[in-house]
Amino acid sequence: MSDTIDGFRDLKELRRVQRLVFGVPCPVCRKKLPKAHPKILEPGRLCRAHKPFYRDPRPEPTAEEFNEKMAAHGWHQEVKSQAEIELGISGYHEDGSPY
Repeated sequence: MSDTIDGFRDLKELRRVQRLVFGVPCPVCRKKLPKAHPKILEPGRLCRAHKPFYRDPRPEPTAEEFNEKMAAHGWHQEVKSQAEIELGISGYHEDGSPY
């Protein structure tokens, strides 16, 4: 059970650091709700604090960009090799053989 708890704690810490590194305040919240704290948006996320909703137009970071920015916090994302990409998610070729 403690492995599961540790995993969720690590996930919570990862999301906190991602929000810190990639998050920006919602510009619409700043205009419409000047006295409230603006929502912190990650790339591509919606702000539902007001109508109409605002979507952050920034694209999701690539694995290389993610690794560059998160390296200072001790987090990294695995980059798939070309062979892994060709094999696909399951690890098997299209003909069904693992070799």
